[in-house]
Parts: sequence; C-alpha cells; structure tokens
Amino acid sequence: MALVFLETKVIARDVSFFDLLRVLWSSLKIKWAMLKPFEGKWPNASAISHCQITQDDPLRFLVLGDGYHTFEGRPVKLKKYFGFPWSRVIINPEIVWHSTNAIKSVEGCYSFSKQKTRRVQRWEIVDCTYWTFFGKRTKKFYLYRAAVLQHEIDHFNGITIEDRYFNKKIEYGLDLNLESSIIS
Repeated sequence: MALVFLETKVIARDVSFFDLLRVLWSSLKIKWAMLKPFEGKWPNASAISHCQITQDDPLRFLVLGDGYHTFEGRPVKLKKYFGFPWSRVIINPEIVWHSTNAIKSVEGCYSFSKQKTRRVQRWEIVDCTYWTFFGKRTKKFYLYRAAVLQHEIDHFNGITIEDRYFNKKIEYGLDLNLESSIIS
C-alpha cells in the first residue's frame, strides 16, 4: 500500500475521543507504508503527519518512524534518538516550552517533494505535551527530534518549509525571537 502525499496546505483539527479508531487505522496504514523506502528524493521518512495524506478532515497526529537517516551529513539511527524500535504515534502535540537557542535544520518534505531542501530555523530543545494510546505524556525533544516535531506541527498549522524559509517571523504561539539565538 503506497501513501499519496498531498501537495496542498491544510489545517488539521484536534483529535477527540471519537476519532481514536480512525487514528488507530490511519496510523497502522502509515506505519505499514513506512516499512519500505519511498520513491523520490528521500527514501526514508522521519515522520509523517495525517494532514500530509488526507484532505478529508485531517487530524492532529503524526507517526514517528524508525530507520536510518542523515542529520547534518552523518547517518543517524532513529532508534537511538526516539528510544523505541517501532514507530510511535503522537496525538495532539503541543510545544509548551523551548530553549533559547535555535539550530539551522536542513529539511525536505514529502508533501512538496519538488521543492529544494531548505535551511530553516528550529528550536534546539522543545518540551512537548502530547497523547498516545496509553495516556498523556510530556517529553523533551532535542536537536533532530525537536526539528522533526516542529516540522510536523507546522504541517498541522498549514505552514510549509518554504513559508518558514522565506518568512522567518512565523511563530509557534510562544514568544520566539529566533534571529537572536542561531547556532549553525
């Protein structure tokens, strides 16, 4: 089963209790598709949000993958960073805190696969509150994980890496001043 990525901006709505069966079914389809490499520029997905694959009532959840990827030119095993040997479903993520330092993350996107990779500014450390199928969690995400999470939250809000690249003042709802704290 191949996923078809939409090349449109959509805004996702929060997942409610009545959506959990749909989240479970959709996340299983995404996980199954992530087991094999994708065609195109980027064969391995770090994460896929639900709003990337459906325009019909997109929900705020994402699936974090596990596999080999590159980060800052070096191969990285995501299991080391995400702590689980399987894909994880994150529901209604919300950044509640961030560090004062930012990094420049080189990013590409499956939704807009014809676009160039862009260096965008992301927070170095974010504290995120989210739900799983087992309950509510709060977790700190660092460097690569933080950039992946922020990228997917951008998808939920209809923001692309092109938007983030050309308009550096887009905010996450927190008091962000990325220009003053960049770490290359």
